[in-house]
Formats: sequence, structure tokens, C-alpha cells
Amino acid sequence: MGWVARDLSQRHAVEGGLRDMPDIFAFKLGRTLMIETKYGRNDLRDGQERFAADIAPHCDPRTLIYCTARSVDDVLRALGL
Repeated sequence: MGWVARDLSQRHAVEGGLRDMPDIFAFKLGRTLMIETKYGRNDLRDGQERFAADIAPHCDPRTLIYCTARSVDDVLRALGL
């Protein structure tokens, strides 16, 4: 779909700095998409919940989108597709 994405999940994280940041950052034509990926019964950790709450007032679907995704459909829904 033309997005440039970077995986910052724990297995790729630099020691000490990215623990509660979303797993994936994607960029396209002035838009930023931050995706926290989850699977199974995993829920957001406390720090991830704080990050989501802190970023929420700054999100605007025209420029900045944050979502928690268990599937590609969750991401598409966050993009309004």
C-alpha cells in the first residue's frame, strides 16, 4: 500500500530505550501510523497503556494514527479502509 515501515518491537529494540513504544512505525505522504501488535490473550502492559493515553490527544487520522492490532484488519480499520 506504499507505506514505509520499521519494526521496533522488543526483539529489534535498542537496549533501554524503546520498551513501551509501539512495535511498528509506518510513514506515507505526511502520515504516521504507530502500531502496537498483540496476539492471543496478550494485553497492553501498563507502560503501553500510558503511551496510548498520552498520544491519543495528538492523534488525527489525517496525520497521526495509533492502533493496537491483532490482525491486518485492525490496521485497515484504523486507516479507515
